[in-house]
Amino acid sequence: MTIHVSVNREDAQDSISILKRMGIIDPSHKIYNSGERVFIPIRSADTIPESVPGTIVDLDGKPKEERLRPLVQPGSFDVIGHIAIIKNIDGKDYSSKAEEILQTRKSIRTVYLDRGVKGDHRKRTLELLAGEDLPETLYRENGITLRVNVRKAYFSPRLATERLLISSRIRDGEYVCDMFSGIGPFSISIAKNAKARVLAIDSNCDAVEILRENVKINKLMGTIDAICADSSSEISRHGKFDRIIMNLPHDAFNFIENAYAALNDGGLINYYEINTDEGITDRMMQFRDMGLKLTWKRVVHGYSKMESLHSMEFQKIPRN
Repeated sequence: MTIHVSVNREDAQDSISILKRMGIIDPSHKIYNSGERVFIPIRSADTIPESVPGTIVDLDGKPKEERLRPLVQPGSFDVIGHIAIIKNIDGKDYSSKAEEILQTRKSIRTVYLDRGVKGDHRKRTLELLAGEDLPETLYRENGITLRVNVRKAYFSPRLATERLLISSRIRDGEYVCDMFSGIGPFSISIAKNAKARVLAIDSNCDAVEILRENVKINKLMGTIDAICADSSSEISRHGKFDRIIMNLPHDAFNFIENAYAALNDGGLINYYEINTDEGITDRMMQFRDMGLKLTWKRVVHGYSKMESLHSMEFQKIPRN
């Protein structure tokens, strides 16, 4: 039996690029088309990132595991270096789950319960469930290393594939603003892979200090200037940008006018929002009315029964 990822034809190119960069495609079998579906051979179903919008099937096309719009399930957890963070979405006691993680995952030394992200600086409210209270760790993805302190600044490993996708779209010479940079995963990924100039802004000064440390521990092709400030006002002080990253999924739309004003004609905005399909449709109409043309759109992952994290890329159309 050969395992394949079955994706819609419109999603095939991006999915193949993701899987190829991650070394997941099985080169001993061919990619083939069947109607509106494309079947991509893979080495293992366990390594497929959530951002690939497909279904795992065997060679006969029988579904093995759904990957369409995955949701955060009760008891699911993120792993960041030696830290596991359990999502508290149903109010249950996860003490036994935490001990199980500690016993079965030898690399894990700390297990926290995430009680939500709060405040303007997007800090997690964490409760130690098992192991040692060690909130600082090293995390590696896509050839970069990040120093992370889960108490001081929000970081999600679930966007690893998204950061790989965006960094692969950056051209040498681009002037990029990472408008809500946090500890710098987008900024570092971009500067690692392109001779780009990145301005990273965040209002959480702890996050910015960690970002500056991350710049030092990575070998970068591009440059990063990290500033602790309010992005809505700071972005207007540094000229016009070729691209702006807006990774603030609950509140990014509140800053769209500031981003638009700071963007070159023909420049691009990579925009993230958690919303329903209907809400995103309405949002795209608002962007169109502003003079922003949609060039790319996809669901990154599910967020709740009705909402998903949407990734969109818009181009600023020159006004006559």
